[in-house]
Amino acid sequence: MSKRYAATCRLKPDKIEEYKKAHAAVWPEVESALKAAGLSNLSIYLLGDGLFMYYEYTGDRPHDEAMAEYLTKPRIPEWERLMEEYKVIDEGAGGNGFSSMQEIYHLQ
Repeated sequence: MSKRYAATCRLKPDKIEEYKKAHAAVWPEVESALKAAGLSNLSIYLLGDGLFMYYEYTGDRPHDEAMAEYLTKPRIPEWERLMEEYKVIDEGAGGNGFSSMQEIYHLQ
């Protein structure tokens, strides 16, 4: 069974194009590590300087544990530091700059 996750964050206006370029060529290590952590159907949408991220988690252990292990994989800390340069880190945001959203409706 999968669980859906959604989150938002903001980009620094002068870094939007760089962020888009980085995600047009995501490092293979990042994609492999995300899949190994149990993430699938991951999408990021942009509106103005706002990002919306959606993914499904199908792992067999707690999500937080899977994400903590993801951060230990080769090149992931480097990628995450690079992504931090593009984001406005709001108070209350998670370690990656994204703020988790609460699902209030789902149509199956």
